[in-house]
Amino acid sequence: MSLAKYLFFMILTTSTCWLFWLFVLFKISPLVGEWFPATAFFTTLSLALWGSLSTLGLLARIITKKQRTVHDRVLISFRQGLWLTIIIAASLALLHARLFTPLHILLLIGSMVLAELLSVMVTRKY
Repeated sequence: MSLAKYLFFMILTTSTCWLFWLFVLFKISPLVGEWFPATAFFTTLSLALWGSLSTLGLLARIITKKQRTVHDRVLISFRQGLWLTIIIAASLALLHARLFTPLHILLLIGSMVLAELLSVMVTRKY
């Protein structure tokens, strides 16, 4: 798949996820009800954030023109977009559950830093 097709696909699917998130936000109240509204809210928000952050990260890497292949840039931006999305969505979930404390945030960020470190160590090219 070419870079242009990849970007088109990512922008299209991310826009769709944002539209679904807006629908959930305004038509289905995520704070009222049982498990479905909150699950729909966090799922659509996470997918939309992951697509947006991955696409923006890739565009930033293309602009800076680092000496990596396009495939490497895509993988790095996709992975780091996932980590940042997990931090944001988990922080919101902690807020929703009234468990948003400095200790939980430090544990969350620490676990994402550890996950990034491990993924870099595993995918490191010699």
